[in-house]
This record gives sequence, C-alpha cells and structure tokens, in this order.
Amino acid sequence: MDISLFPEICMEEESTSGNPGAIYMKEDKSNGIGYIRFWAAFYDTDKKGRIAIYISGDQGESWECVASGLTPEKTLKEFQVLVNRPGNYRVKIAKSENSSDGVNIDNIRI
Repeated sequence: MDISLFPEICMEEESTSGNPGAIYMKEDKSNGIGYIRFWAAFYDTDKKGRIAIYISGDQGESWECVASGLTPEKTLKEFQVLVNRPGNYRVKIAKSENSSDGVNIDNIRI
C-alpha cells in the first residue's frame, strides 16, 4: 500500500535529523502488514545515521522493533522489511543512534 494515496493514514515527522529523529503513523493501518518498503539516504555529507523500524498494535502506546541497524548510503537506497502481521498496526521509522547526522526517508509503502 502506498500510504500517500490514503490521507487518513497520515505520517507525523519528529525530524529525521539529529536526535532522536522519527517519522510515524498517527492512525492504524487495517488488514495487517506484509512488507514495509522505503528509500533512505544520508543527509548531505552525514555518515552516521542508522535506521530502525517499529510497529505498534496498540495505537502507538508501545512500539516493537522489527528491524534495526539499517544503514543508508550517500545516494538513495531501497529497504524492504518483511513483517507479516495480521491486524491493525502503526509503523514508525526512526534513527537508531544518537548522532546529530540526518537521514532522508522517501517513498514509504506498506
């Protein structure tokens, strides 16, 4: 599912630059999650940003890490994470380390 086609499933950005840096869904996606796909790259000349993927089955009260240590490159690179969970979930894409380096995230598909 390309979430940009569904305005009711909004993403809220905390900023993927600096610490901690995350983008997450404000509403649940129904009918489960198969793959989470997105493109990412380091911001400008930054080199330290790492990415983790989290899901929440309780409307964002708690988050379960389903992938971590994803390392972007200087140019956009596609990432694909297999989740395979039925039910209603939210997704959060976050930096997984505390550097001030930024990460660009684009074209998120669930």
